[in-house]
Amino acid sequence: MGNNVVITQEKVQIKEQKCHDRYDDFLLCQREYGFNDLKCRNYYLKKYEQCIKKLENMKLQIQRT
Repeated sequence: MGNNVVITQEKVQIKEQKCHDRYDDFLLCQREYGFNDLKCRNYYLKKYEQCIKKLENMKLQIQRT
């Protein structure tokens, strides 16, 4: 039914770094194209938000074990 991937603290740290990098990408896009640029908001910010959701789910799975 569900995936049997074991979530480790190391995987959480890797995901945190990935999310941090996604946010940096968003900020760089804003600097280049402007604060309200749709590409920045619709692509980079969305990727960052998705990353944060996955990270939160990973942390919840660790707490349950």
